[in-house]
Amino acid sequence: MIKYRRMLIFILFLFLSTSLAQNSKMNIAVIDLDPTGISNNEAEFLSDRLRTELFETGKFQVVEREKMNAILHEQGFQQTGCTSVECAIEIGQLLNVRVMVAGTIGKIDDIYSLSIRMIDVESGAIIRTATRDYEGKLSEVLTEVIPEVSAKLAEAESIESEKTEEEIPQKQDLLRFAILLKGGFSFLSYTSDINQAIKDLEPSVSEFFNDLPNLSNHSNIGLEARYTLSQRWKLKIGLGIENLISAWTVTIDNSVLFREWSFEREYQFVNTYIGVNFSLWQKPEIYDVYLGTDIGSTGFNSRLKQHSVALDGAVTDLDDSYSYNAFTWKLSFGGIYFLSSRFSLGLELALKGGGKFNTSDQLPRDAQNEAGIIFPREVDSSGLQIVFYFGYHF
Repeated sequence: MIKYRRMLIFILFLFLSTSLAQNSKMNIAVIDLDPTGISNNEAEFLSDRLRTELFETGKFQVVEREKMNAILHEQGFQQTGCTSVECAIEIGQLLNVRVMVAGTIGKIDDIYSLSIRMIDVESGAIIRTATRDYEGKLSEVLTEVIPEVSAKLAEAESIESEKTEEEIPQKQDLLRFAILLKGGFSFLSYTSDINQAIKDLEPSVSEFFNDLPNLSNHSNIGLEARYTLSQRWKLKIGLGIENLISAWTVTIDNSVLFREWSFEREYQFVNTYIGVNFSLWQKPEIYDVYLGTDIGSTGFNSRLKQHSVALDGAVTDLDDSYSYNAFTWKLSFGGIYFLSSRFSLGLELALKGGGKFNTSDQLPRDAQNEAGIIFPREVDSSGLQIVFYFGYHF
């Protein structure tokens, strides 16, 4: 007897739990999407998928299409072309639901535009909205856009005041621009001729150069602006500056000609560029993984500072600077992670190449410098860049 009583209590508890769970879901009905640029059959198919995806979120009790059509048919009411708030409210009252879902699906060129509204039947207020523009195939709208919009409707917070569709700001317009502050490291190959020239020197001279830093290591900073052309493509324009992490310095004391002789080299590259990025994988406001390419002009600035004290005590200080320009290009692979709808963090790897800077007119007259130690005959700024960036989207 006790065993059957426990089983009865368990069944009753399960029934009450199921009833409470169902009652906590919002009772809604979905009107077929109003089509523009696509067929009615395609719009009906997308509408059925919208009903299924809304139900799958677990937040809604959705009236089945057949049941809704049967009730409307009995009342002599057609849902076709019903896109206004007043029409949706009237259908909602006939179906005895709390909220109606209505919207439009249109196509212009290769872009599909989906706009959905959830309307409170009692107050007539638009309580939730979701809009999405997508460039691609209609099948991708079915499998990617409809589930994404359904999830957004399930998670969105209620909008207290009633707004028309024209008054609701569109995310695509708000987040079309981005400003990126960039910084990282560059590993350039332009110093190979300097290093080779040092190796070719007499041992008595080359020993002074043994502690030189690796000139291929640069820090880079930059600023980049991006503009969204379409769902996949983004235009970019930017400025990047690369500086030696440590100066190239040599000091010689008590030589045959000088009591003291020292010189210091500084290198800097300034790159202006324009290009495009193509999104490989993306999820709005979560992540974006892309390939990019750009072309531009890089200015190379080479500076030499010398200080010498002759055997007779005469002091000489020289400060020379040379500037050159060359065509450059980059191929990049990167990713963005959105901290919020406005702010993001990113990482980018770029392969940089282009023309060489001809610096032959920098060569001093003395034979030692002509070896290319102080002034390289050709400078090549190609190499790998690792860039981190912080972005603001608007």
